[in-house]
Amino acid sequence: MKQVMRFVFPAVSFCLLLYLCFYKVGNTDFWWHIKAGQLLRESGWIVTDPFAYTRIGEAYIANHEWLAQVVLSFVYDRTGSTGIILLRTMIIALTFGIMLMLDKQKAWINTGLVLLAAILARPALTDRPQLFTFLMFSLVVYLCLAYVEGKKSDQKKYTIALPILFVLWSNLHGAAGITGLAVLGALGIQRMLGGADRKEIRALLLTGVLSCFALIATPTGLDNLGYAMTLMGDRTTKLIAEWQSVSLGVYLKHVGIFWIIALLALWKGKRSLVFSVLVLFGIGYLSKSAVRHEVLFLIAALGITIHQLKGTHIFVLQRVTTVALLLLLSVATYVQATRVNMRDDLFGIGAFTPLAGASEFIHAEGITGNMFNNYNAGGELLFRGHKVFL
Repeated sequence: MKQVMRFVFPAVSFCLLLYLCFYKVGNTDFWWHIKAGQLLRESGWIVTDPFAYTRIGEAYIANHEWLAQVVLSFVYDRTGSTGIILLRTMIIALTFGIMLMLDKQKAWINTGLVLLAAILARPALTDRPQLFTFLMFSLVVYLCLAYVEGKKSDQKKYTIALPILFVLWSNLHGAAGITGLAVLGALGIQRMLGGADRKEIRALLLTGVLSCFALIATPTGLDNLGYAMTLMGDRTTKLIAEWQSVSLGVYLKHVGIFWIIALLALWKGKRSLVFSVLVLFGIGYLSKSAVRHEVLFLIAALGITIHQLKGTHIFVLQRVTTVALLLLLSVATYVQATRVNMRDDLFGIGAFTPLAGASEFIHAEGITGNMFNNYNAGGELLFRGHKVFL
């Protein structure tokens, strides 16, 4: 029966993850990213703003995520919303599932932790370049943990892979890779305090320097960092909910369970303490400062938890306990998916396009001139060929 549960538990968890990931395309920014990607593929680099009539002739400042826009538009143009849903599902599965590689022996039960992290992250798992940041951040955390766990002979391949990963990340989502550099920095501190020899320290320093330069290894160059700095100081970010901090109660409702799980695992395992503490509390602080970073904390906490519990006997579960866990995860998956999908009618496959009728009416009636729109309407309107206010 134990062998049966070793198959049933991950299989059911995977099916629940698929259910969690299958919902309509409906993010406000999605249509803007598709249109920008189409322009990049058809006409080349975007120099002046082609979308807002309030910025006619002004420089286009949102080229930092050009590669993600090209990928998303390519998939959408060839496979429609279904292709985007499949791409999203693969990215989410890899983002959280890669951590299972840290402890293959207990991968079957760790799928429960993976599913729980994805359930909590669901509100932020929308179809936009930030999805690629979640994946890239997860890969950096995984590679750093694999580095401290692996043999000395394996360390070279990790130090080679990291700068390459940062180059890709910088072109997919601008300077978001700064968060990954923080994780890499924590690895360097861990190894320096852990008795690494000079050769290893030099290799890590070189990896860090190359990874820093990777942030500007993009068509936008230094502007990649400049855009991030401008965004941080822009007063309009105070009007965007995902850039705001929430109350402690709401924050703990979002990620509190992983704080508990990760801290208990840290107490139990006490492995790579410097790295684990720096990453857990550093990314934790970042996640408290802005809602959009909460997923990064869930990813970091997931990886650290699996790393800390490797080799322990904390997961000695009976059949009844395992079945109960599956039932709880099933209920949590259904409740979270229903709660999030209900807000914008995202149930099923396809696209949520509330402005399709309005756009068709404007075109059919030949209505011209500038129109006012709120932020939520801008993406879909510009995708349909309308000049927008913002």
